[in-house]
Amino acid sequence: MITEPIKDNKELQAFLNFYADKKPNLRNHCLIVFGLNTALRISDILNIKWNMIYDFENKKFIKRLTISEHKTGKINIIPINDNLSIALQKLFSKQNP
Repeated sequence: MITEPIKDNKELQAFLNFYADKKPNLRNHCLIVFGLNTALRISDILNIKWNMIYDFENKKFIKRLTISEHKTGKINIIPINDNLSIALQKLFSKQNP
């Protein structure tokens, strides 16, 4: 199977907003935002736990994610930008009222 990147801005925006607007699902929307904003593989994203991106003691999100990539074993430090932070906050709020 060959996959191609989405190059058209309208298609990318439609993909990004599918689970936000058409079929609301915060988890799936957050996974898409995570992938688009970090360029991580889905296998790496699915292994991320809340304590890797959220400081429960200080009740705030961490600004950088340190992860060992599953496929390559490479240690990667990834900044969490505003778009990803907003998506994570929405999902976290729903799961931890």
